[in-house]
Amino acid sequence: MDSREVIRDFHLHTVYSDGLFTPERLVWEAAKQGVREIAITDHNTIDGLSEGRAAAATAGLTWVPGVEMSTSYEGRETHILGYGFNPVEVRAASPLYAYMQEIKRADDAWARKVARLSQKEPIVVELGGGRRGEIAVSAEELARFSQSTKASYFHFGILIKEKMEALVPVFKTVPARHIFYYLFWRKKPEYLEQYAAVFKAYGIENRKYWDVPREAAALQSTKHVIEMMLRVGGIPVIAHPAESKLMEKQIEDITAMGARGIEVYTPKHDAGQIEYYEAVAGRKGLFTTSGTDFHDPFHRNRVKIGRDRDGRPLTKGVSAEDLRKSRKS
Repeated sequence: MDSREVIRDFHLHTVYSDGLFTPERLVWEAAKQGVREIAITDHNTIDGLSEGRAAAATAGLTWVPGVEMSTSYEGRETHILGYGFNPVEVRAASPLYAYMQEIKRADDAWARKVARLSQKEPIVVELGGGRRGEIAVSAEELARFSQSTKASYFHFGILIKEKMEALVPVFKTVPARHIFYYLFWRKKPEYLEQYAAVFKAYGIENRKYWDVPREAAALQSTKHVIEMMLRVGGIPVIAHPAESKLMEKQIEDITAMGARGIEVYTPKHDAGQIEYYEAVAGRKGLFTTSGTDFHDPFHRNRVKIGRDRDGRPLTKGVSAEDLRKSRKS
């Protein structure tokens, strides 16, 4: 098969960060979509890679080890994808692995603060006839997500959905991802409009509940993280630059830090942005990659694994073999 026809997705998340699928299920869902080359890139962790690699081998998919690291650039969180490293080398007392553990500790501490606030300010569900229910989350309940290194309001959304279903069965029709959007993340009006009547019927306001800022000090600079990634043989790639509001000047700066590629073909980019970043990549000598940033079927991207925002297969950008050769060069 011509490599230009191979469907590839080098940006995927599992339950080891803030995705809904196990690595095994994610790999098999990718295979069903015709994806042939795959990379799991969980946030700040490589813990799911061994499971993903085994599943990929069974499914006959070409496997690339990956990760998505959180960094700080110009005062805002910016994500750097890393590929092609040996997970064993990363775990062997590398500064990059120590940084992953540092982020996990910070995120776990943040999640405990959110849980404590939920106990003080529970979500009130009006059940009619003067009856009401209260929803809060305990630190003990959060322990079921202990494998994750990206504690997220999405995890609170999963627990809230279960509690809401127990009180009001109609919430079985609302995905946990959308409960998260409605209660904690209000950037997409369509989700608010879609579920406004359901939530309003039970007295649940659309506002940001349990608002606890994350500790920005936990994130290290993009330059330092790229340096740590290079030390373990990782190939640094700039993730979804439009979402991070990165323009050519910033991309040039991050390239000087050691970035080798840029994620161009993603449902997060429209046609104009793809054209822009293709041109930037060409001028800066960066290779390009394809990736959906898939978390689950209800994610705001609303795409299938290995597909762009219009449902077309992702076949552009470098191949798994290109990444392998890049690591050696």
